[in-house]
Amino acid sequence: MMKSQDFPIDGKTYNITRYGAREGIGVKIKLGQYLSPISKIFKNFDPKKESILDNDFDLDEVIEAFVMKLDDNTIDFILRMLRPVRVDGAEMTEDVFDQTFAGDYLPLYKLIVKIIEFNCFFGKGSITKMFKKAQILPVKE
Repeated sequence: MMKSQDFPIDGKTYNITRYGAREGIGVKIKLGQYLSPISKIFKNFDPKKESILDNDFDLDEVIEAFVMKLDDNTIDFILRMLRPVRVDGAEMTEDVFDQTFAGDYLPLYKLIVKIIEFNCFFGKGSITKMFKKAQILPVKE
């Protein structure tokens, strides 16, 4: 059974279950495609911080870079990311998604960050770090 954990966000409880290996790799690849334009903004990213939001960055610059990458498939990808999530015990269906985040997108953004952190997509389990350790990517000194 996959590990799951409850996260309270803005008055609701979100239960996140870790992705299986295949789905996790697929989500991480797609997430990398969405986030690649903003990677330069996080050049001083410290994976040791408790949350990726604890790093110093210009939020306006991040939002602008991210929005430039959005397309018609973005909602489908967000729904894909939310498949292993339950909100206050309810499965995250499209209807539950619409009702939960209608006119209130900040909890959605916070939830996506928790999904990223809980699945170790960045930081300790970062593919970039693994590639550098395996000497597939050059290590910057």
